[in-house]
Amino acid sequence: MIRTLLSLSVIFALVACPEPEAPTQSPEPDAEIPIDPLLITTKQGLVLGQEDGDLRVFKGIPYAAAPVGELRFKRPERHPAWQETRDASQFMPPCPQGDRFGVPMDWDEDCLGLNIWAHSDDATRPVMVWIHGGSFTQGSTDLGLYNLKHLARGSNVVAVSFNYRLGALGFLAAESLAAEDPDRVSGNYGIRDQIAALEWVQDNIAAFGGNPDQVTVFGESAGGMSVCTLLAAPAAETLFHRGIIQSGGGCWAYPQLRDESPAVSGIEHWQTIVDALGCDDGEAVSACLRSKPTSAFVNAVGNQENFDVRPVVDGHLVIGQAYDLMARRQVADKALLVGANAHESTFWQAGVEITPDRFRTTLETYFPMQAERLMTMYPATDNIGAWWAHAQFWSDFYFICPMFAFAQATSGGQEPTYAYFFNHTVSQGPLSYMGASHSYELFYLFNVHDQLGEYSFTPSPAGERISRDMQAAWGAFAAGEAPAPPSQWPAYEATTESIGTFASLATSLKKNVDASRCQELRSMGLSR
Repeated sequence: MIRTLLSLSVIFALVACPEPEAPTQSPEPDAEIPIDPLLITTKQGLVLGQEDGDLRVFKGIPYAAAPVGELRFKRPERHPAWQETRDASQFMPPCPQGDRFGVPMDWDEDCLGLNIWAHSDDATRPVMVWIHGGSFTQGSTDLGLYNLKHLARGSNVVAVSFNYRLGALGFLAAESLAAEDPDRVSGNYGIRDQIAALEWVQDNIAAFGGNPDQVTVFGESAGGMSVCTLLAAPAAETLFHRGIIQSGGGCWAYPQLRDESPAVSGIEHWQTIVDALGCDDGEAVSACLRSKPTSAFVNAVGNQENFDVRPVVDGHLVIGQAYDLMARRQVADKALLVGANAHESTFWQAGVEITPDRFRTTLETYFPMQAERLMTMYPATDNIGAWWAHAQFWSDFYFICPMFAFAQATSGGQEPTYAYFFNHTVSQGPLSYMGASHSYELFYLFNVHDQLGEYSFTPSPAGERISRDMQAAWGAFAAGEAPAPPSQWPAYEATTESIGTFASLATSLKKNVDASRCQELRSMGLSR
């Protein structure tokens, strides 16, 4: 179940030098000066990338100063300029986080870098900026799953990805930290990193062939939730123009920074971690937090069972709940593409035995007044049936129905909302029994089926078509068009609920995905 889901100082020495001798031979007036297409000038200095066929790839470009020392728990600051050419062939390390699938991570707080997949020609293309998921506690752009080279080609875009601060280092809220902030707020450091990355894109992406006036931000899971959050952040309003929310749960509701009653406020929520770190001495809390080793923050969050890491509504950076602000047209109207996968929740219950009795107990525990109706909606007569019923209910509750609701709330404005539904199943290997699970659309959108280690697979012909269709749709949307011709995929409207479906046997887009379960959940007060 979801967890309720780079200061350097540059010293210039003035050295008296003799006048240079005149050259013995002047260059020919019309001589061409060789230009290295892999050498790009950014606002901070030169970066040298690598060639990958028809692409130029630049990795690990710092977009902000390392958030260490006194910059820990501070707004990101501009990275100092560098004098030498910076090698851009390696990813920045992941931001601090727990083990990945049981394997310790080689992380570093100096992690705020971005990566660019640019084309080799001189054409100007739309820009797609990817925000990774991972419950705001895990993830990094060096994952093979997030290799954007095929997307850059298939969608005809300049693709960008970046790291951002995670866990306590990215989202811890405390009054002592707020007292240091000009707006007297704390938390949301990871969201501020995302905004800093988008500011860097605005300042520099033209040098890589990207159009700064045509930026689409897209993300999956917590990355999709991040897109929602940016929609509710005035500081991000002019930094991107379209948004794609993949499995973002229809924009989750975030806690208020302070004074949320009867729910726990963001500061109250994080007090558990502050206490676990032994930083509870009033005005000395900030200094204490900055004195702790990085691993202490990773362990403090990891040791709390189901500790929820999320942004907070602070009234300054994030001014409200994205769903409500979008529905009331209180923030900039942007074209959106939102969607979900058919069997999202199998991701969290792989290898878990679920019996009919266990499913019933779960429903009775969380929804005692609706449990009987839910058991009728999601029948479970044996263990296999209960496993799938359990997965379908939580998929509907957390992802699919919120997606429908968000599409409806944002439709009807000046800018269109499009919706998609992914229900293609991997045809072979250990992933095949999971259905269209959480994040599985990325295998096809990014065409990275061979980058999954022991879970790599060969896509079926239908899967290959879906990969091409998704890249074309996302690319068209990023270019300012509809994802497909309107006759095939019209904008979402409350009356028609038109949804593009990437289905196992589909070679085109379909309409009218059955939303009856969501209507039933809505009637029970379990969905918007």
